Formats: sequence, C-alpha cells, structure tokens
Amino acid sequence: MLRTTLGLAALVPAVLVVAACGAASTPAPAATRAPGGSGPDFTVTAKGIAYDGLAIQMEADKGFSIHFRNDDPSTVPHDIDIRDSGDRIIQDKPTIEGGRDVIYDFTGLPAGTYKFECSIHPIPAMTGTLTVK
Repeated sequence: MLRTTLGLAALVPAVLVVAACGAASTPAPAATRAPGGSGPDFTVTAKGIAYDGLAIQMEADKGFSIHFRNDDPSTVPHDIDIRDSGDRIIQDKPTIEGGRDVIYDFTGLPAGTYKFECSIHPIPAMTGTLTVK
C-alpha cells in the first residue's frame, strides 16, 4: 500500500536524520524510528543520491511503515524496495520524483537479514540492511 502525503510535516512530528560523514570505518547511520506509536515507524531521506540511514531493525512478522522523503531534484526518482538473501525483490514500492514524500507500508517479514535499496540507483549509498528479529 502506498499513501502519498501532502504537508505531512504538519501531521507527523518531523524526524531529522543526518548522515554520518567521516572515515570508512564509521558505521553506517541507522534510519530514525519515529517516537511514540503514531505515524510511520521510520523516516528515510534520499539526498545527493544517497539514503541518510542504512540500517533498520524490526520485529519479526510485524508490518511497518517508512516515511520516505526524496530531497533530490525533481528529475531524480527514488524508491525503497526490499530484497531477500537471494537478491530477489520481495516488496516492491513505486518510485517518487525528487521533492516529494510518501509513506510506504510494508508487510511483516520472518526473522532474518534483508536488503533495502533504491531500484533506480542500486549503489552502496542507496543500499541498506534491514534486520528482522
């Protein structure tokens, strides 16, 4: 399910995530989990053809949502797809143009390690790890 949002900042408390900069030994930043129990579970922002968070941890078999912001120019589309250990897409979400945001709803997953990535730019800066426990 895809819910397009307009003016979401007025409805959901803003959660800002700043990507870590530094040496290669710096661990990848994690996506921010929204406080409380209302609104999306996580916020991930794409900017400069990179996700601001590259690690998400979820409970097994529990659905979740990601408020996804594309802060790149309008000509640069992005999305978030989930892939299994065999690199097969198991949850495919539509792309959005730069300057837009959506809430992606995902179904629960069995315990394991998955990959989330932009299908348009499957590069290290747009590929993260989803750990389900």
